[in-house]
Amino acid sequence: MTQVTEKGLKLAQQITRKVEPPYELQQVCSLICRHAMSVHRVSEAMCNGHPAMSSPYIDIKTASRLQENHDAWCKKRDEQLTQRIVELAKKIPGCKGAIVGGDPRGAPVKLVMRNRRLHNDWGGEGLAVPY
Repeated sequence: MTQVTEKGLKLAQQITRKVEPPYELQQVCSLICRHAMSVHRVSEAMCNGHPAMSSPYIDIKTASRLQENHDAWCKKRDEQLTQRIVELAKKIPGCKGAIVGGDPRGAPVKLVMRNRRLHNDWGGEGLAVPY
């Protein structure tokens, strides 16, 4: 049983354009918002790199090995989250799919709706998921 969050409720309201959307939709939207925050954190980690890379006390060979492990973990986690978000997006009525971005400066997840007029991002691609 998933707890409904404020951001999930807000997203469900944007999708249905109702004050009180169905409870199942609220749960799915809450999970998508939670995963969007995780995507944002992983994207930041990919951009920043491993903390050992900026340490003057760690030799370059060790730092490079740590960075490779960090990159592998980030890639694996990003793939897991992307797969999970796409699966959850299929449960939303009127949703064609999800766009999962790798840039932490923008919206990490966008839901592509069948109704092309239903969007809130600058590119007009879909609904930006709050994170």
